[in-house]
Amino acid sequence: LSYKSVPIRDPSIAFLIVNSNVKHALVDGEYKKRKATCDSVSAKLLQDSLRPLTPSKLESEYKRVDSKLTELEYRRAKHVVDEIDRTGRAAHLLHKNKYEEMGQLMNESHASLRDLYEVSCPELDVLVKTAQRMDGVYGARMTGAGFGGSIVVLLKKSAVEKVKVQIQREYKEFFNSTGKKAINPTFLLSPPSEGASAVFYKLE
Repeated sequence: LSYKSVPIRDPSIAFLIVNSNVKHALVDGEYKKRKATCDSVSAKLLQDSLRPLTPSKLESEYKRVDSKLTELEYRRAKHVVDEIDRTGRAAHLLHKNKYEEMGQLMNESHASLRDLYEVSCPELDVLVKTAQRMDGVYGARMTGAGFGGSIVVLLKKSAVEKVKVQIQREYKEFFNSTGKKAINPTFLLSPPSEGASAVFYKLE
């Protein structure tokens, strides 16, 4: 396994983490089901994993007359294969400072997590939809295991406060309309950085 850091040096850009404060539910059991489904696809296509597959290859396998893939297997695997493809494209776009196109990938990712992998929840969808409509926002998607938790928003720093206010307002309206006990979202502004690394001290 290898990785490559993608520098983001534009000081006008930030990531806003919005915690729905909905506790993760059904995560372990539901994710085991999804992994088992994806493993089944890999086995049927004689692959060790879904990584070698491209979106077009997966689609062609599903559309074959003698295809062994079920609709559910195809939808679950399509999310994974598309997400791998999106990740590579996202790294390229960030390197080129193409934030609008990067944001579109984030939006597509959330739609896929919601509709194909089915790991979102109404609270996350409200947060994402609200953020996506705001000026200064490039894109938004859920992050983490799903069924609760947080979303991440790529946006201009200048838009942060307006986005936070609107999210608080629409999140409150969502709970009022559903009759559920209201929960307040919490925010963490995360400017791009090099991330965690080991620090060594020489003891005298």
